Amino acid sequence: NGYRGGRIKMSLLLPGNSKLGKRVLSFSLPAKKTCSPSVWCLKHCYACHGYFKVFADKVNACYERNYQASLSDTFVNEINNELARKREDKYIRIHASGDFYSSEYIKKWVEIIADNPRHHFLAFTKRMDLEKELIELALLPNMSVYQSIDESITYRAKYFRKATIEGYGQDINPRTFIKCSGRCSDCLICWKNTNNIMFKEH
Repeated sequence: NGYRGGRIKMSLLLPGNSKLGKRVLSFSLPAKKTCSPSVWCLKHCYACHGYFKVFADKVNACYERNYQASLSDTFVNEINNELARKREDKYIRIHASGDFYSSEYIKKWVEIIADNPRHHFLAFTKRMDLEKELIELALLPNMSVYQSIDESITYRAKYFRKATIEGYGQDINPRTFIKCSGRCSDCLICWKNTNNIMFKEH
């Protein structure tokens, strides 16, 4: 956090939760508001259950603040400035909650990631309606983009690695997926790897 005009300025990039760990920063947005949820998501979305539900007021206020910041023309500079101050935090998770909601928003992340080649970025997305823009994002060498799939999603984008939940999806071959360890800071494979990822259900 920092000061602006005598007021405390809250960081947009926050330390990870118990799964992400201390080595990972995260930037999240409001669930559903910025997503294109599948049938499976509407029932199982972890950003609407557990910790997120218990602390809903604080979480929603934080994510709404992030959303409003992302709409601003100053968003790229704000994130770049935070990353300049947090040089030791090399790994960034984009959207533990929420998703890419527009072409313009994706372009802002393209600029941020290109400006910060020493940091590594990761995102899981269902927004294949924005596939063209997401490909541009995924082409950046320090960015990993996974298409999140489940049993209600039939479209498989050829360009992206896949992420799914264990036990869902009849057409999924588990042998083509690496199982998540559940501790991001100890593993970091999603940021570095070229394989598909399978998670346990939250």
